[in-house]
Amino acid sequence: MAIERIKNHFEEEAKEFDAIIQRLIPHYNEMIAALVSVIPFSKERAFSMIDLGCGTGTVSKAVKGCFPNAEITCVDIAGSMLEIARDKLGGSVNCIQADFNDFDFQRTFDLIVSSLALHHLETDDAASRARACSRIYAQTRLILAGSQFQAMRALSMSSCMMMAV
Repeated sequence: MAIERIKNHFEEEAKEFDAIIQRLIPHYNEMIAALVSVIPFSKERAFSMIDLGCGTGTVSKAVKGCFPNAEITCVDIAGSMLEIARDKLGGSVNCIQADFNDFDFQRTFDLIVSSLALHHLETDDAASRARACSRIYAQTRLILAGSQFQAMRALSMSSCMMMAV
């Protein structure tokens, strides 16, 4: 099964992931900064956010740095990635090991963030992908996603995908 291979890959790569991603994705830091810069809340506002495919928590750490009152939930399929995220974020977030292909959203969030992860949605056809995306989109009013293509464009604020749903 493809998702099991993905999980195993990230379990094994977790300790080196931050260095690897810097080499593989040009302008990665700028992509993260652009994602954070377009969050439409005031710096003081409390809001809930879920980071789908959070990896080592880099995006969540950047959000928490700019929005200290954000309530953040990190979801990743790889437990070793979540361990690093917990260490990086100092226990200030809720970490859940789960596959977001079938994640049971038990609540809605003000914001869903995903960086370089939504392409791992496992579907057999366009209709299945649409259903999976609809299930995720139903949990929020705003989704921010970063992609490798966007990172390679040297990122302006408008190059992050922002969807108001």
